[in-house]
Amino acid sequence: MNFFTTINLLVLPFFLLIFYSLKNQYRKLYLLFASALFIYFISPLVLVWSVFFLLITFYLAQYSEKKGVTIFGISLLIFNVFFANYLLAKDDALLFDFHQILFNTDQLILTVGVSFYSIQYIAYLIDVRKKRLKAESNFISFSLYGLYFPKFVMGPITRYQEFSSQLDFTKQSISFWPGFHLLLLGVFKKIVLADGLAGSVHSVFDYPDMNSGLTVFTGAVLFTFQLYFDFSGYTDVALGISKMLGINLPQNFNTPFSSASITEFWRRWHISLMKFFSDYIYFSLTYRFRKLKKHAVAIGVFFTLLISGFWHGLGITFLLWSLCHILYLLFEVYFFKNLTEVNGIKKVIRFMYVLFLVSFSNLFFRIPDTEILKIKCSQVFSLSKFWPKQLDTDFYAPLAQGWHQQEQFNFISVLIIGVLYLLFENKLIKTAEKNDFQFNFSFALIIILLLFGAFNSGQQFIYMQF
Repeated sequence: MNFFTTINLLVLPFFLLIFYSLKNQYRKLYLLFASALFIYFISPLVLVWSVFFLLITFYLAQYSEKKGVTIFGISLLIFNVFFANYLLAKDDALLFDFHQILFNTDQLILTVGVSFYSIQYIAYLIDVRKKRLKAESNFISFSLYGLYFPKFVMGPITRYQEFSSQLDFTKQSISFWPGFHLLLLGVFKKIVLADGLAGSVHSVFDYPDMNSGLTVFTGAVLFTFQLYFDFSGYTDVALGISKMLGINLPQNFNTPFSSASITEFWRRWHISLMKFFSDYIYFSLTYRFRKLKKHAVAIGVFFTLLISGFWHGLGITFLLWSLCHILYLLFEVYFFKNLTEVNGIKKVIRFMYVLFLVSFSNLFFRIPDTEILKIKCSQVFSLSKFWPKQLDTDFYAPLAQGWHQQEQFNFISVLIIGVLYLLFENKLIKTAEKNDFQFNFSFALIIILLLFGAFNSGQQFIYMQF
């Protein structure tokens, strides 16, 4: 189910018009109805499943003084994530043998949003238990928190106190033009850049062809950018729509490819998820083992990234992906200094360092099929297979999805636009956040969308499966 076709951006103006015409006291109920309708159109089963866990979380929080109740609720939510990730895993990619347990894996739509709302509910139960906030007694407010459609499918992960404090819907909190610009930027990143790179990534990774190792690794770099444009594009759409509704969702990305280290990269990538893991796992572990000093940081890094890998999936490939980042971060903990204070040629070197390591780990993230993974790794790690025999047919043609003029033009155009976006990303974001209408900014994005995305309905978002 594609996010854009579900919301249908052509309907959005009418949705907003009704919202603005309502009095503040009715807007919350209207958004709850719209969110439930949005999830219903994804699947009625998804709505029933998500409401079930919403009800459990709401009522268990009322008895937070009983430790066993909170533990039961958290365990149930963890099982919910486990169940979803099992459904998405292939039998040959699992760490354990579950062949004796049979599920209907054709109905994967059930898993939409599970990992994201489950984490939010876990954080809520913990915060209520530790008396960081009071259990919500208003079921409408809590239901809107759980079902709010811009963040339901793929986040960003939002703490209840951050969300509920904005539900008075005062007109002063509505930021229409920044929201519109962010929405437009998100659609551009998804349709033009992410979907524009999808074909190249698909041709490299989804067939066990004997590509050169350089072709495979270049495909991993392209996938890294595809994943970023795809996920951050969704986030921009979610944040943009929310701003137009008077709700500010937390930032999820902060120009991660300007990072000077993997440590900094993880501070800028999927920020809301890493903040959850940091607050509830990393800081707890480092405090518990604080006498070990730097080793306490290493312990926190190890378990935080390991759990993050299992959150994404149960396959051996996700475990390898998380182990890559564990090794990267442990290396930086023990050997790196002045991770962010770089400029000039050092900044370029650090950029290549981050891109190389992240792209290498994404080989495991992108290929859940272990047999294909073995083939691709043999191509990357073999000197005889790494360099292409002919650059045009063995390297460029697979990436461009062929050798026709139109395929070459599309591939080069997407690369140029993507590089230009990354070079001017900070400036574009600052322009999008301005309170007045930015004609040149909007006009340029719309023209590019019409040229490159007019006949592209948009592929499913990558992170919908996690």
